[in-house]
Parts: sequence; C-alpha cells; structure tokens
Amino acid sequence: MGGILSRLMITDSHGDKIWRYFFGTSPAQTGVSPEAKALLKGALIFNPQHDVARVIFISTPHRGSMI
Repeated sequence: MGGILSRLMITDSHGDKIWRYFFGTSPAQTGVSPEAKALLKGALIFNPQHDVARVIFISTPHRGSMI
C-alpha cells in the first residue's frame, strides 16, 4: 500500500473535479451536513505535497489490486 499512498502525496485532484464526478454538483450545492462536507472535502479535494521531491515506484498496482 505504500506505493498507492505515495501516489496520493504527489497527485492533484484539480479542485473539485472528483467531488463533481461523485455528486454531480459543486460542494456548495451538495446537500450534506457541514460535518460530512468537511470530511468529504478532505478526502476528495487535495493538492500534492510540495516537500516531496521524487517518488520511485517499484511494483505498485497503479490500476488497482485484488486486495
């Protein structure tokens, strides 16, 4: 799982693109509680970590795994 977690550290979600894919609306228009919205924003809207300069992947299942 280390490779998949490392991939997330260098990936940009491009604003609310993933949010809109799942919910079909912007975060402001989604009818969820403020607590749920804060949790979902943390999971679906993210930026790359700028302190990570390089990641080397060895046998990382970028397209998923059976686990």
